[in-house]
Amino acid sequence: MPTGAYLAQMQVTLQSSIPHVPVAFPPKVGPLPGKSVGAKGGAPHVAWSYSEKLPSGFDAIRITMSPQSYAAGTANAIYWAFDSVFQDDTTYYTGLQPNGQYGKTALFSVFGPGTMPRAPYCKSGADNGPGTSCHIPYEWQLGREYEFTVALVDGGGATTTWEGAVFDLTTGERTLIGDISVPASRGLLKSWWGSTFAEYFHHIDSCTQQPASEILFFNPVGYRSGVEYPAQISSLDNGDKCNATFFGDGRTYVYVDEGQ
Repeated sequence: MPTGAYLAQMQVTLQSSIPHVPVAFPPKVGPLPGKSVGAKGGAPHVAWSYSEKLPSGFDAIRITMSPQSYAAGTANAIYWAFDSVFQDDTTYYTGLQPNGQYGKTALFSVFGPGTMPRAPYCKSGADNGPGTSCHIPYEWQLGREYEFTVALVDGGGATTTWEGAVFDLTTGERTLIGDISVPASRGLLKSWWGSTFAEYFHHIDSCTQQPASEILFFNPVGYRSGVEYPAQISSLDNGDKCNATFFGDGRTYVYVDEGQ
C-alpha cells in the first residue's frame, strides 16, 4: 500500500499492537572489537540493521535498554539513547539520562522544521535547532529493563503524530513521554538502520575526567501493521573521543562501558 494511503487509514493508536517482551540478562562476554569511524564529536554507538528493509518504512519501533551502572554525581552527563530517521532523513531519538532536565529523565525528540508539541512536557526546539523535544521526570532504576517505543498514533491529514513512551518491564507501568506532530511528507520511520549511543555531553579535557557508566542495549525491533522486523548489530563504533568498550554476542545485545 502506498505510504499516503496507509497514513490516511491511521486514526487509532498502534501502541497496543507492540508487545512487551521481558528479556533475560545475557552474559557479558568479550570485549568485542570496535572501530572509530564516526565524525568529529561522535559518541560511541552501535549500528543496527533490520532483517527486512521496507521501502515505505515502519509505523513503530521498540528498543529495550537497561542502565547497569554509573558514577553518581551531577558530573555524570551521560545520555543513553536510540536514534534513527524518518523517510525524509530527519532524525528522532529517545532514551534516558541520570542528570537531565529533571535529574533522572526520559526523553523523546524529533528534529527539523514543521514539528509541533502535543503533550505537556514537550516544547519547541531540539539541540538548539528546529524540532520538538519532550523531557519527563522518570525515576528509572539500575538493573531494570526499559522498553522505549516510537509509534504513529494519528495520520491522514497534513500532519502525522508520533508518540514516545517507556515501559518498565519490572513493574509493568507504561509512561507517556510525549506526542509530536510532523509534516506528513516525512513519511514513516526509515527501516534501513538505527543506532544506540552512549553520549557524554559535558566538556572534559581528558578521558580520565569522564565518570564511569555502563548500559545494556538490546536489538531494536521495527513494526509495520503489527508485523515484527528485528535488527542485528552491523557495527560497533568507538566514536572519536574516549573509546568505549563493548561486550555481548555481536548480534542481538551489547553492553557499552565508558569512563573511569
